[in-house]
Amino acid sequence: MAFFLDYDGTISPRVPRPEQAELAAGVSSSLERLARNTCAWTAIISGRRREDIAQRIHVGGVRYLGLYGWETDDRLRILRAAQIAVRCAYERVMSSPLSKSGLLIENKDVSFTAHFGDASAAECRRAIEIVRGAIRDLHPRPRLFRNSCSVEVLPSGWENKGGAVRRELRRTELRKALPVYFGDDLSDEPAFAAAQAGITVRVGDTRRTLARYWVRSPGEAAKALKLMEVLLP
Repeated sequence: MAFFLDYDGTISPRVPRPEQAELAAGVSSSLERLARNTCAWTAIISGRRREDIAQRIHVGGVRYLGLYGWETDDRLRILRAAQIAVRCAYERVMSSPLSKSGLLIENKDVSFTAHFGDASAAECRRAIEIVRGAIRDLHPRPRLFRNSCSVEVLPSGWENKGGAVRRELRRTELRKALPVYFGDDLSDEPAFAAAQAGITVRVGDTRRTLARYWVRSPGEAAKALKLMEVLLP
């Protein structure tokens, strides 16, 4: 079985600020057991930087995929022009009213995220309009990924989590593996589609999801993950 787990909102409860996130109870033990099981392959796939999620989880034998699955190791492969475009978009956003609105603008060096938090629907729409306007005339135009509580700008040419999952499933050792994907947000929907031949689990909100199964919280996701361990030899 090939396990793909989102981090924020999936195996870690949602918190006001990204640096406050911690694993749900029981997840670390499950990851350690999966890492030791030769019939399991496990990856954490997150919008966070790879180093961030690796330090937060710190379990050997787990593959850490940052920036929606496209930061696979310590060497990022990004065209200089794409990097410059993202930096320009960030500077535009920071010079806009959005930077003074109280919303958190998280700079990840090669990407950035505008977190909506408890903002009203109108404030969220305005934030998205500003971010879209910041990338509109840039070349190569950066990618914009929507989540329920944030919008993220990434380098041109990067795919979504679905593309990353399909890439990983082409690995020689995974070609016959049953994919299992746990996620909680809009950016996980392409991954649910990529893993549709296996087990897909939406955590929390179930509206218009491609996932086949549903659990209510990261705590329930942790319990489901533990129960699934019995399917392994």
